Amino acid sequence: MYLKIILCINIMCDTIEKRGRKKKYNSEEEFLENRREACRIRKFLKFYETKYKIKLRPDQIEEAKKHRKTILQALPILDFLNSLEVIE
Repeated sequence: MYLKIILCINIMCDTIEKRGRKKKYNSEEEFLENRREACRIRKFLKFYETKYKIKLRPDQIEEAKKHRKTILQALPILDFLNSLEVIE
């Protein structure tokens, strides 16, 4: 398994095709660093979606981290407001 991963990294280290464009990496470390970053972002987005039922975009991650406490305090209020019936 380990050998298979190394071979895969060596092959992909040269060129990676992503959404129709190829990205060239200078080293395996750069490739792995980009993979770790993408995995970290994907894990954060999935965590917020499963735990708090909030769907974030990748560009909203920094704001969500800054205002985490406020978001968590506002969620019960939002649930209450959604349960209310609005008379027009």
